[in-house]
Amino acid sequence: LRAQLRQRKIVPVYTLFGVETYLRDAAARYIADLCFNEGELREFNEDEYSLNTPENLLPALAAAEQLPMMAAKRVIRVTEVHVAASSNRDTLKEEFEEALAAYLANPCQSTVLIFLVDELNKTRKLAKLLCGKTAAVEFSPLDDGALQKWATDRFRELGAEADAATIRHLVDTVGKDVRRLNNEAAKLSAAALPNGRVTPDLIDSLVPNSREFSNFSVTDELVAG
Repeated sequence: LRAQLRQRKIVPVYTLFGVETYLRDAAARYIADLCFNEGELREFNEDEYSLNTPENLLPALAAAEQLPMMAAKRVIRVTEVHVAASSNRDTLKEEFEEALAAYLANPCQSTVLIFLVDELNKTRKLAKLLCGKTAAVEFSPLDDGALQKWATDRFRELGAEADAATIRHLVDTVGKDVRRLNNEAAKLSAAALPNGRVTPDLIDSLVPNSREFSNFSVTDELVAG
């Protein structure tokens, strides 16, 4: 996805899913930003529909069929999408499968339709439809190395700095939640003014330790000394 977006290659329908919702949502915003040029009427060509009301899928698909108004593209986001292990927890309901399949078979080329999926059981028929007929991208948890690089880059964007040991300490304290890591980085950057230097002591004073470790993780640390 990153490589395609760097080349401004945008497809008509995306399914963005996975537990790392901060990066998923950031990707959706970035895709939408690429769809509009300066001077285009974005406010008339961007809509969002929540499937907390499952019937909203039909007006979302109808909006996706409309031509853009004084812009090259329309962007439709469908949020709160759940295709769960059992159908009683679904928000994307089987009764709308035919309408969804019909749109995905011939999507409007001037619309970018983005499904933001909170739960996707890949064994279900609707999930296979989304993954098979759209550009489906899974946002998995970042490992510690990727988290540390992300935090380093984020501090730089915020005008702050921290050495590698401090970044490791922050990731160890926060855990794998990028959304919270972003919030804590913003808080620490503000607290580090005027010199902008983030230290372990500053982290200990401002950031609650919320990382959870399994018994296996504790054993691995003990074996490693």
